[in-house]
Amino acid sequence: RQIGKLAEMVRRREGGGGRRATIVAFELLSESDRKRVEAAGYEDAYPLSRLQAGMVFHNLWERSSSTYHDVIGARIEQEIDGGLLREVLQGMVDRHPILRTTFHLSEYEAPLQCVHREQAVWLLQEDWSGRSEQEQESGLQGLVAEEARREFDLAGGPLVKFFLHRLGGKRFQFTLSVHHAILDGWSVSRLLREIFGQYLLAVESGRVPQVQPLK
Repeated sequence: RQIGKLAEMVRRREGGGGRRATIVAFELLSESDRKRVEAAGYEDAYPLSRLQAGMVFHNLWERSSSTYHDVIGARIEQEIDGGLLREVLQGMVDRHPILRTTFHLSEYEAPLQCVHREQAVWLLQEDWSGRSEQEQESGLQGLVAEEARREFDLAGGPLVKFFLHRLGGKRFQFTLSVHHAILDGWSVSRLLREIFGQYLLAVESGRVPQVQPLK
């Protein structure tokens, strides 16, 4: 049914002219749901895809499972300015609606994903430089295991979290914890490239580049 609606929208908008379709907020919602989400102050809202709904269902069915909770780490051999990184990450959250999205499964006529107009980035920074290398590795393994088991607050969010651990000198561990229903492997790879690309530009210029909205 939803695919049929999308196909009809594409045919109606293109109209044979080959012009790019214009996305209208809340367009896939019923009139009653549209009024409710607009009143709640969301920027946009639309139904979960079947794939997303399946991931969320399996998470709720097997709460101890970490199948759709991705925890990805990267070792960095460069000095990291935690304050500058926070600004860059906030810029990414501001730029990408999916990073401001939460899932609402029972409040509306259909399960919806709602985009918040604003959301503060979730970033935990810790200094582990006083620990031995063995303690650091054990701590990081424990962090990954514990975070993978931790349930997301689907309706409250955020569905993506960041961690930065100083290991000593110019050694850092950057960790991303994300619900697979909002980012797949390809998306995570592109997001990480964008984050560190923006960070390097900020270091070179001395200021965080202005975030350009998605087109």
